[in-house]
Amino acid sequence: MNIHEYDKRIHWFNMQLNILKWDRDFISPVEDEYKKNELINAIAIEKHKYIINNFGTVFEENSHAYRIFYKDYLYSVGLPDELENEISNAVNKCYKYYKIAKENNDFSLVENDFYKLICLKREEIGIINVQGEDNYDKLMRYCCGDYFAEKLDFIMNTILKSITTQNIRYSEKTDFKMLSIEEMKLLYQNYGINLETIVFQEDINNSCLQLTQNDCRMTYQSHVKINAAKHEMGHILYMQNILKNEEYYVYNQPLSSVFDEAIALLYELIIDNESYFQNEQYTRTPIRIECTDILRLLHIIIRYEIERDIINDKIGVEEIKTRWNERFYELFGYEVTSDNEGILQDPHWFCGNFGYFPIYNVAFAVALIIYKILELNTANKNQILLKLKKHILSFGASKTEEEILLKLGVTDFCRDLENVFEELKNKHGGCFYTANLNNENELS
Repeated sequence: MNIHEYDKRIHWFNMQLNILKWDRDFISPVEDEYKKNELINAIAIEKHKYIINNFGTVFEENSHAYRIFYKDYLYSVGLPDELENEISNAVNKCYKYYKIAKENNDFSLVENDFYKLICLKREEIGIINVQGEDNYDKLMRYCCGDYFAEKLDFIMNTILKSITTQNIRYSEKTDFKMLSIEEMKLLYQNYGINLETIVFQEDINNSCLQLTQNDCRMTYQSHVKINAAKHEMGHILYMQNILKNEEYYVYNQPLSSVFDEAIALLYELIIDNESYFQNEQYTRTPIRIECTDILRLLHIIIRYEIERDIINDKIGVEEIKTRWNERFYELFGYEVTSDNEGILQDPHWFCGNFGYFPIYNVAFAVALIIYKILELNTANKNQILLKLKKHILSFGASKTEEEILLKLGVTDFCRDLENVFEELKNKHGGCFYTANLNNENELS
């Protein structure tokens, strides 16, 4: 089979799935949800079968597109249709009870369904044909590729060695700057976003989805915190500034989840926001997305350590809540007071989305390096976007992460990351320092 034919078919499957999921969540009546889920599951299984039955006949093995598709083939081959359908149903049920648990601030209401989902995910990851030291290593090599998976523990430990909350001054400020939808749209226009290609939909979460290059869907809360608005803005800028590739559909998307989140975090936490790295006062909040400063990295480490041990079957579901609360106290110095402040605050795990949390910290490391190399410490928004387009955004997924980093001059990622953190420590001594760091703040 010609790889272009394969590319078109996979693109068709992905389009149908995205459209149906959007329709289920925001357009169809609630009573049609079951039927929509059945249809989504059927198309997902059809895509799974197509990959298994046809990828082996694809030629042009030297193309980068082939290598992208090969990764998904390795995940799909050997995975029974029945298991994929079972996981899909378990995700739908778990997320349904997660919302109920969140409304009642009670993890126990979703605990049983969460346990069933985890068992299925462990089985799924055990089957995938990806090499790794353990199941979690296999998962991360699939989620963020060998290049970053091999550096994952180094990145997390570099963060822990560089940041300590001892003697930190927390702010009790809770009046975060909020934006109305009109204010958010104006902000986006000022940063160069084309609003005509975006469909806005009010929801309980902030997120964005690319249906096509000219059709982006964004969900937003009725009033959005400015940092959350800037985060989604980064995703949209990436989508809108990919130079359309006429050869392969698969190239018309962000390079990877790592680079997609790196651009989002650049706009949220770094560009126009360098003051967040100064040791003034930091947000005292147990909620990850409300933490608008460097301490966000510690929030991710808690999730990384727990999901790693969940997937490797080292802890049970009944231990997760206690483990979360204890580790939070170790890192932040104050206690989580409710399930919504702890284990229930993020929907990722309850949607079956394991392996994504670590990407935020990897992406932050990439964002810091990009910020330094491209000299983005300027108030000129157009200049920032032009630099990002030239060196990253326009390529879409047509190059590898390593190729992009090499073009930027990054020949030793780990060394460059250490240098960036060292510079930040020297510049803003209070937040980044290593003195009096206890052993308990090493990766557990």
